[in-house]
Amino acid sequence: MKNTNIFFSILFILSLGSCHKDNADSVLNINQASEFKADVALNWIDLQRELVQYTPGYSSPVAARAYAYAALAMYESIAAGIKDHLSYSGLINGYTGQSMPVAENGKEYNWELVVNACMAVLLKEQFKLAPGDRFKKIDSLEKEYLNQNSGIEMNTRLRSIDYGKKAGLAIYNFSVTDGQDEAYLHNFPDYTIPNTPGHWESTDPKQANPLQAYWGEVRPFLSSNVNDEFIMKYKPTFEFSTDAKSGFYSQALEAYTKAPTDYVTKWVLEFWNEDSGISSTPAGHSIAIAAKVLKIENANLAIAAEVLSKIGITAHDAFVTCWRSKYKFILLRPETFIRYFIDPNYKIPPQNPLSTFSNTSYPAFPSEHAMQFGATMEVLASYFGYNYAITAPSNATPDFFHAPRTFNSFYELANEASWSRIYSGTQYRQDLELGLEEGTNIGRHFNDLILKK
Repeated sequence: MKNTNIFFSILFILSLGSCHKDNADSVLNINQASEFKADVALNWIDLQRELVQYTPGYSSPVAARAYAYAALAMYESIAAGIKDHLSYSGLINGYTGQSMPVAENGKEYNWELVVNACMAVLLKEQFKLAPGDRFKKIDSLEKEYLNQNSGIEMNTRLRSIDYGKKAGLAIYNFSVTDGQDEAYLHNFPDYTIPNTPGHWESTDPKQANPLQAYWGEVRPFLSSNVNDEFIMKYKPTFEFSTDAKSGFYSQALEAYTKAPTDYVTKWVLEFWNEDSGISSTPAGHSIAIAAKVLKIENANLAIAAEVLSKIGITAHDAFVTCWRSKYKFILLRPETFIRYFIDPNYKIPPQNPLSTFSNTSYPAFPSEHAMQFGATMEVLASYFGYNYAITAPSNATPDFFHAPRTFNSFYELANEASWSRIYSGTQYRQDLELGLEEGTNIGRHFNDLILKK
């Protein structure tokens, strides 16, 4: 009798494993997201970039976070329809996927409608303060895709919309757990700057506090990007010094003499103007570049969602890491040093009057341009090749030159984006060189995050 009980227990356990396997195979065998065009993903990302530009409070780090969670939602909403691919569940900090909807075994999904519903729900939560005419574009784009798919079978239509809405809400609720859901309302928290030589000083008489002084404590997607050992590996090469023979003084003098004087340097400076209020910010520019590559390559929805998700979460971590470093070293801007020790009448090139935040309203080291573009372009290169030539679109509106710029590789693009800041007089050479190197390694951390089974 005892042996009989053991026998039936083994059969029961095996049957449970068989049922689980059948369910898993059934989910994997549902229709694939790769059967759909990437247009729905690219159009929603374009709208998000517009909302970032025109919604109050979306400073560069805040915007990068918004892009990250939107792109994560897009990928997670269709992950069940991407053959041999994993969810991000268990791969990134804090995310288990437990609240995500589960695709019904053997049922058909219109993954275009899934993404459409997901993004509409998420963006309405992210951009509650968007101007009315911009906010209405969320409804308009959602209705456009609903109308385009009005002829599909009703149960498939309803199932897909419901699934997308639940996915969007699940990722939004996950994003809230980092405590930064309304960061756009609190860009300048109280913060005490050390009163010692070489530390950042405000150059804006209307705003004494620095921008997002605690952003370095925001939850990253990968902990390896923010540990102290990683950050100290890229500490400033030269410490603050007023000695005219010192390396630090030499770098300040270089920033002083690099003001744009010819057409090309003025073009480069303007092209990489990523100020909030006139652009979709640096992270938005990286996403626009990724979107252009996806269009060129005629990518399907599955590939687009994966690439955009990697770019989004990489940009977010680049900003978190950058801000952690900025407020660890709290280095004054070249503009301040130059006025104190080189030329009291010095002025940096004028900022666009439509910009909503001063581009010197936070410490200098490292450069956010260098770190963010270094990270995101490394990820793009891993997908499309390290010698991929690209003509990149401009980001700022209005752009004085109204012209794209062409690069022989993603690294060449990231390098120019970094060095454009020396023309602005707002960064030292070490901010750019070490920021680019650190950013590239952040990108490599995400390249090691494999979504294929």
